[in-house]
Amino acid sequence: MEEGRKRFVYEQTNMESFLSDIASGFRDRLRSENFTIALDIVPDLPEVSVDRGTFRQAVNNLIDNAVKYSGPSKRAVIRARQQDGYLTVSVQDFGEGISPAEQKHIFDRFYRGGRELTRKVKGSGLGLTLVKQIITAHKGRIEVESLPGEGSTFTLWVPVKNKKEQT
Repeated sequence: MEEGRKRFVYEQTNMESFLSDIASGFRDRLRSENFTIALDIVPDLPEVSVDRGTFRQAVNNLIDNAVKYSGPSKRAVIRARQQDGYLTVSVQDFGEGISPAEQKHIFDRFYRGGRELTRKVKGSGLGLTLVKQIITAHKGRIEVESLPGEGSTFTLWVPVKNKKEQT
Protein backbone atom coordinates (compact mmCIF):
# COMPACT_ATOMS: atom_id res chain seq x y z
CA MET A 1 0.00 0.00 0.00
CA GLU A 2 2.84 2.38 0.88
CA GLU A 3 4.34 1.91 -2.57
CA GLY A 4 1.08 2.79 -4.30
CA ARG A 5 0.59 -0.66 -5.78
CA LYS A 6 -2.69 -1.40 -4.03
CA ARG A 7 -5.68 -0.86 -6.30
CA PHE A 8 -8.74 0.34 -4.46
CA VAL A 9 -12.19 -0.44 -5.83
CA TYR A 10 -14.65 2.06 -4.38
CA GLU A 11 -18.33 1.16 -4.16
CA GLN A 12 -21.30 2.98 -2.69
CA THR A 13 -21.88 1.25 0.63
CA ASN A 14 -24.69 1.24 3.15
CA MET A 15 -22.69 1.61 6.34
CA GLU A 16 -25.49 0.36 8.60
CA SER A 17 -25.59 -3.09 6.99
CA PHE A 18 -21.81 -3.10 6.47
CA LEU A 19 -21.10 -2.46 10.17
CA SER A 20 -23.88 -4.80 11.30
CA ASP A 21 -22.25 -7.60 9.31
CA ILE A 22 -18.84 -6.89 10.86
CA ALA A 23 -20.27 -6.75 14.39
CA SER A 24 -22.15 -10.01 13.85
CA GLY A 25 -18.95 -11.81 12.93
CA PHE A 26 -17.19 -10.53 16.03
CA ARG A 27 -20.13 -11.38 18.27
CA ASP A 28 -20.07 -14.98 17.05
CA ARG A 29 -16.32 -15.22 17.62
CA LEU A 30 -16.38 -13.58 21.07
CA ARG A 31 -19.54 -15.14 22.50
CA SER A 32 -17.58 -17.64 24.61
CA GLU A 33 -15.51 -14.80 26.11
CA ASN A 34 -18.64 -12.87 27.20
CA PHE A 35 -17.44 -9.87 25.22
CA THR A 36 -20.24 -7.50 24.17
CA ILE A 37 -20.21 -5.45 20.97
CA ALA A 38 -23.00 -2.89 20.70
CA LEU A 39 -24.04 -0.95 17.62
CA ASP A 40 -25.15 2.68 17.81
CA ILE A 41 -25.90 3.72 14.24
CA VAL A 42 -27.94 6.77 13.33
CA PRO A 43 -30.73 5.74 10.93
CA ASP A 44 -30.81 6.90 7.30
CA LEU A 45 -27.10 7.58 6.92
CA PRO A 46 -26.01 8.38 3.38
CA GLU A 47 -24.12 5.73 1.47
CA VAL A 48 -20.39 6.36 1.18
CA SER A 49 -17.88 5.22 -1.39
CA VAL A 50 -15.38 2.80 0.15
CA ASP A 51 -13.16 -0.06 -0.89
CA ARG A 52 -15.10 -2.64 1.09
CA GLY A 53 -12.21 -5.03 1.63
CA THR A 54 -9.73 -2.52 2.99
CA PHE A 55 -12.34 -0.53 4.91
CA ARG A 56 -13.49 -3.78 6.55
CA GLN A 57 -9.85 -4.46 7.40
CA ALA A 58 -9.56 -1.03 9.05
CA VAL A 59 -12.73 -1.46 11.13
CA ASN A 60 -11.75 -5.04 12.05
CA ASN A 61 -8.39 -3.79 13.28
CA LEU A 62 -10.03 -1.17 15.50
CA ILE A 63 -12.42 -3.76 16.94
CA ASP A 64 -9.56 -6.25 17.48
CA ASN A 65 -7.68 -3.56 19.40
CA ALA A 66 -10.77 -2.75 21.45
CA VAL A 67 -11.04 -6.43 22.37
CA LYS A 68 -7.32 -6.73 23.20
CA TYR A 69 -7.15 -3.59 25.32
CA SER A 70 -10.59 -3.62 26.94
CA GLY A 71 -9.28 -5.04 30.18
CA PRO A 72 -12.00 -6.40 32.46
CA SER A 73 -14.80 -4.32 30.88
CA LYS A 74 -15.23 -6.75 27.94
CA ARG A 75 -17.36 -4.43 25.86
CA ALA A 76 -17.06 -2.15 22.86
CA VAL A 77 -19.41 0.16 20.98
CA ILE A 78 -19.39 0.77 17.24
CA ARG A 79 -21.00 4.08 16.26
CA ALA A 80 -21.81 5.65 12.90
CA ARG A 81 -22.89 9.26 12.37
CA GLN A 82 -22.90 11.99 9.75
CA GLN A 83 -21.01 15.14 10.66
CA ASP A 84 -19.60 18.11 8.73
CA GLY A 85 -19.73 16.40 5.32
CA TYR A 86 -18.29 13.13 6.63
CA LEU A 87 -19.63 9.81 7.74
CA THR A 88 -17.90 8.85 10.98
CA VAL A 89 -17.33 5.31 12.20
CA SER A 90 -16.12 5.07 15.81
CA VAL A 91 -15.00 2.12 17.87
CA GLN A 92 -15.00 2.73 21.61
CA ASP A 93 -13.59 0.51 24.33
CA PHE A 94 -13.74 1.01 28.08
CA GLY A 95 -10.33 -0.37 28.94
CA GLU A 96 -6.86 0.82 29.73
CA GLY A 97 -6.78 3.98 27.63
CA ILE A 98 -3.75 5.64 26.08
CA SER A 99 -1.66 8.41 27.64
CA PRO A 100 -1.39 11.73 25.77
CA ALA A 101 2.34 11.11 25.22
CA GLU A 102 1.66 7.74 23.57
CA GLN A 103 -1.20 9.10 21.46
CA LYS A 104 1.36 11.12 19.48
CA HIS A 105 3.03 7.89 18.32
CA ILE A 106 0.34 5.22 18.00
CA PHE A 107 0.02 5.63 14.22
CA ASP A 108 3.81 5.28 13.71
CA ARG A 109 5.10 2.06 12.21
CA PHE A 110 6.10 -0.60 14.73
CA TYR A 111 5.18 1.60 17.70
CA ARG A 112 3.90 -0.31 20.70
CA GLY A 113 3.21 1.55 23.92
CA GLY A 114 5.16 0.88 27.05
CA ARG A 115 2.20 -0.13 29.18
CA GLU A 116 2.16 -3.46 30.97
CA LEU A 117 -0.93 -4.62 29.03
CA THR A 118 0.69 -3.72 25.69
CA ARG A 119 3.62 -5.97 26.46
CA LYS A 120 1.25 -8.87 27.19
CA VAL A 121 -0.79 -8.43 24.01
CA LYS A 122 0.50 -9.92 20.77
CA GLY A 123 1.08 -7.53 17.89
CA SER A 124 3.62 -5.98 15.57
CA GLY A 125 2.78 -2.30 15.93
CA LEU A 126 1.55 -2.11 12.33
CA GLY A 127 -2.22 -2.26 12.78
CA LEU A 128 -2.95 1.42 13.39
CA THR A 129 -0.40 2.42 10.76
CA LEU A 130 -2.32 0.31 8.25
CA VAL A 131 -5.66 1.78 9.37
CA LYS A 132 -4.27 5.27 8.84
CA GLN A 133 -3.04 4.36 5.36
CA ILE A 134 -6.42 2.89 4.45
CA ILE A 135 -8.41 5.89 5.66
CA THR A 136 -5.98 8.30 3.96
CA ALA A 137 -6.56 6.41 0.68
CA HIS A 138 -10.27 7.08 1.22
CA LYS A 139 -9.48 10.82 1.51
CA GLY A 140 -10.47 10.67 5.16
CA ARG A 141 -8.74 10.81 8.50
CA ILE A 142 -8.51 8.95 11.80
CA GLU A 143 -8.69 10.47 15.27
CA VAL A 144 -8.27 9.09 18.77
CA GLU A 145 -9.73 10.26 22.05
CA SER A 146 -8.46 8.49 25.12
CA LEU A 147 -7.89 8.86 28.82
CA PRO A 148 -5.78 6.42 30.82
CA GLY A 149 -8.04 4.12 32.80
CA GLU A 150 -11.18 5.19 30.91
CA GLY A 151 -10.75 3.66 27.47
CA SER A 152 -10.28 4.86 23.91
CA THR A 153 -12.40 5.90 20.96
CA PHE A 154 -10.97 5.70 17.45
CA THR A 155 -12.96 7.53 14.79
CA LEU A 156 -12.67 7.11 11.02
CA TRP A 157 -13.87 10.10 8.98
CA VAL A 158 -14.97 9.24 5.42
CA PRO A 159 -16.13 12.03 3.10
CA VAL A 160 -19.74 11.95 1.95
CA LYS A 161 -20.00 13.07 -1.65
CA ASN A 162 -23.10 14.78 -2.94
CA LYS A 163 -24.94 13.30 -5.93
CA LYS A 164 -23.27 15.71 -8.38
CA GLU A 165 -19.80 14.50 -7.31
CA GLN A 166 -20.77 10.82 -7.54
CA THR A 167 -21.48 10.88 -11.28
